[in-house]
This record gives sequence, structure tokens and C-alpha cells, in this order.
Amino acid sequence: MSHRQPRIDQLTYVNDKWVLLTEKYETDPIVEQRLYVGPGSFPKNQIEKTWKKGFRIRHISYGQSTWVVLFERKHRPSPAQTLSTSNEIPTEKIQRAWDQGKRVQFLSYCNGLWILITERPEGNIPVNQSLVTNTEIPKTEIEQYWSEGKRLHCVAYGQRNFVIIAEKPIDDTLQTFYATSSVAPPGVGSNSTFPTNKIQVYYDRNRQIHTILHVPDHDLWVLVGEEKSVNQAIYFDPHFPKDKLNKLGISS
Repeated sequence: MSHRQPRIDQLTYVNDKWVLLTEKYETDPIVEQRLYVGPGSFPKNQIEKTWKKGFRIRHISYGQSTWVVLFERKHRPSPAQTLSTSNEIPTEKIQRAWDQGKRVQFLSYCNGLWILITERPEGNIPVNQSLVTNTEIPKTEIEQYWSEGKRLHCVAYGQRNFVIIAEKPIDDTLQTFYATSSVAPPGVGSNSTFPTNKIQVYYDRNRQIHTILHVPDHDLWVLVGEEKSVNQAIYFDPHFPKDKLNKLGISS
């Protein structure tokens, strides 16, 4: 059993809560993680400086007037990343990246911006990704992707649209997609709407959380779970988890 320090998978702000997902690997592919936490405009300059030190972006989020960028450095060099921001869904940029032999590594909607990160696949593996946008949950397309052996890679929501990138994975990871109301029943506090019970069911079934998303326009929580041999834990709190990050050896 591994005794390595858990690594951060995601730190995101959803429905007035900071949600921290950590993972513990049997064989840790990560050398170091760093976290940028800062107010103001999108931290493009800070990202470029950190890239030059050999780090890559794992996750970006925004909450409580604060940008949070999670960087990591692995044992072997990672492909160079390209980052862009858009005021509209970056459909054309995604297609252009595919035409250039790049894959979408990260896509999210934060503070009025679509954030897109692309990179060349490791080992010159052909890009096999698909894109769907829809004002409703694209259930038909999700089922089709799964039947084709693809998995949901990026699941985002912004400007009243679900935007999903699916791709053919190296392994046969099985996924589930779950949506539930975020509206609290009468007389019940708002904290009860966080899908704690469903997350625990995932963990009890040896699944981990791939995506946790709140969709205010539809009053929904969306969870994507997947079977994966990683020991994951989740923490959520209205306050930024500075103490928890310090215990993980990451300053912010």
C-alpha cells in the first residue's frame, strides 16, 4: 500500500463552496505541484512564468473573486500546452487545435471566460476527440460516445450551454453520469443539497469523481464518476481550504 502524500486532482468553487479533490497513487507520476491563488484579471503572465519552470496546468477555477491555477511537474517532460480565453464557446479554436494534431486537455467556464488548454498527445497518438454543445444535458450523445468506447474528458457549463469533450482513452475506463436537483426541499437547509450521499455511493463502489458541476440555470448538480484504481477523497467548505492545502505541503 502506498504511503505517498496525496496529490490535488481539482480545487474548484461550485455553488458557494470550495471543493477539493485529492488522490493518492500507488505509483506517483507527479514530482511537484504548485498553486497560484490571486485576485484580479486572468493570470496569464503568472501561468507563462510557471510554464517556463517545467510545470503544466492541471486545473483552473475561479471563486470568491479569486483565480486558482493548479500546476504540476511530472517525472518525464510533458507536452507543451497552449492556452486561450474566449468570451464565446471556443468551437472554432477546438477544431483548429484538432486540425493541428492537438487535443483538448482542459475546458472550463470561469468568471465569464471560456478557458481552453490544448496540447499534442504524448507518443504521437492520433487525436480522437468529439465535441457536443447543447442547452440541455446531451444524453443521446453521451450514450453514443460511451458505445463508441469514448469517455467524457471535459464537462463544462456556461452561457446556458453544456459543452462536452469526449475522447478515446488508452484504457477501458467505465463512467457514469448523474444529475440531481440542487433545490433544497421546504424547511431544509441549503447545505443538504450538496450531493454528499451520491459521492459516498461512488466511493463505496470503487469509483472516483471525475467532474462535479453545479448548473444554476437548471438547478442541477452534475457528477461524472469513473472506475479507477486511485484512492480519492473530497473536502468541501464555504471557506478557502488553506489549512488543508498546507497539510498537503502546498502553500497558497
